[in-house]
Amino acid sequence: MLRFLLILFVLCLPSASLAQSDDQNRLLKLNDIHQDLSLRQQRLIQQEQALKQAKTDKRKAQLRAQLDDTQKHILEQEKAFELIVTGGETLARLEGDGEKKKFDWQSELLEIVQPIMSELRKMTEQQRMRDTLSKRILFHQERIAVVQKALEHLNKGRMKGLSTGTQTRFKQVAQAWQVQLKTHTHLLEVDRVQLSNLEQAAAKKEKSVGEKLHEFLMGRGLTLALALGAALTVYLVMRLLRSLLRLCIRGRSQHKLKIQRVMAFSYQSIAVLFSIIAMFYIFNLRGDRAMQAVAILVVVAVIWVLRTSIPRYVEEVRLLLNFGEVREGERILYKNLPWEVASLNLYTTLRNPCIQGETLLVPLSALLNLRSRLYDEDEAWFPCAMGEYVLLKDGLYGEVIQITDEQVRVRLEGGAEKRYGITPFLATNPVNLSKGFGVETRFGVDYQHLTTSTTDIPRQLAQSVRQGLQARYGEAFLDLSVHFDRAADSSLDYRIFAQFTGQAAQYYPHTYRDLQQLAVERAIEQGWKIPYTQLVIHQA
Repeated sequence: MLRFLLILFVLCLPSASLAQSDDQNRLLKLNDIHQDLSLRQQRLIQQEQALKQAKTDKRKAQLRAQLDDTQKHILEQEKAFELIVTGGETLARLEGDGEKKKFDWQSELLEIVQPIMSELRKMTEQQRMRDTLSKRILFHQERIAVVQKALEHLNKGRMKGLSTGTQTRFKQVAQAWQVQLKTHTHLLEVDRVQLSNLEQAAAKKEKSVGEKLHEFLMGRGLTLALALGAALTVYLVMRLLRSLLRLCIRGRSQHKLKIQRVMAFSYQSIAVLFSIIAMFYIFNLRGDRAMQAVAILVVVAVIWVLRTSIPRYVEEVRLLLNFGEVREGERILYKNLPWEVASLNLYTTLRNPCIQGETLLVPLSALLNLRSRLYDEDEAWFPCAMGEYVLLKDGLYGEVIQITDEQVRVRLEGGAEKRYGITPFLATNPVNLSKGFGVETRFGVDYQHLTTSTTDIPRQLAQSVRQGLQARYGEAFLDLSVHFDRAADSSLDYRIFAQFTGQAAQYYPHTYRDLQQLAVERAIEQGWKIPYTQLVIHQA
């Protein structure tokens, strides 16, 4: 046991002796600082007297510079003395913290930044002081190296052969450089002591990660959580009250729709405002001016960023309140397509019954340059719908299998598929066969049937073709007309026109061929001669 205590005493001895040596070193430095202050104060008195006795402006300026330099060194030494005695604190700092400064109106606008800057200054103060002392130590070390080099050169100088006055001036220069060496050495030691005090104070104040985390959670983290929670609670409560109010006024007449929109928007704005007020109230209640300043800066920054967008947002608000150029329940043209404005909101719902899905969500800002109008119930929303058959301008025929706000897909005869953009598809002027269509063809007989060409032949031709079409298409066939058209060079031509419902749209290519086939079959039955083009040459 005695051996263990002896070993423990030996292990603790160096640290105790080291602490004792540090204390002795501080006492010695305090004595040096006091002596240096006494000398500089005497020198300051001599310089003030010399300044009063100076006659030339040049001499006065030189003495003022020396006087300012001496005063600066005295202030630094007094501050160093106080820092060593108090362990890194000064009264000037306390007085500066409690000093009330007068700000003009511009400074008062920036007063909210002061808590943030104070927090940043507090966070970086120790490191800035370390950096300053390190730079000063490096500065004095460089100056000491320069002075030592100069003194080495002076010591090598020979005094022999110099006059008495020259030797005196030589000694004065050497003495001045010795004073510089002593001064920089002294200041270097003082700065080293201050740096050592700062590092020891920082080591005592050093906290673990867990302690810092606990301090944040119980301090500023708790304040932030309470503020955000208060803001969210206020907003949700007001949203709940809004829902209850909507349940109470549900079923009222629609002529109050605009008033309800204005009230809803105003209520939403008040809810946001009260949430922000609740957040600031928590910051003020907790006394956290830094977080309060940060929140104010965030609000101001948002307003500043949005300042150029305010006119656009005013227009969006007018649209949202149903007071703008686009109104709910009316018809607009968006992306070259007609749409009904089903509901105005931050994301507006547009409806077109012919488009796949029928509805489209667009941001309110996309409607700013548009204008809506009233419409009739029988207005078409698109030339065709999905599942209908169309005849396009380029001669193609097919079934529309998909319509979106971007493209139209058409399945052509034979199964091939072709895609059109909305604008190119509308440019083809599509004919909707599913709404009903007519087919026309020409049929001619020889001139030898001239006597019955306007009586029996059209009647018999119409009767035979009608019966054939009724047998093939049933109710999809509507009507047929056969009329004498003209007396051509080699034939007597008839115009055959048949009408069908949309049910026969999928057989559109066959209807033309059926008309020709049925006409030819009737001609064969009746023995009508079908002419061909002849060239007759008359010889004089």
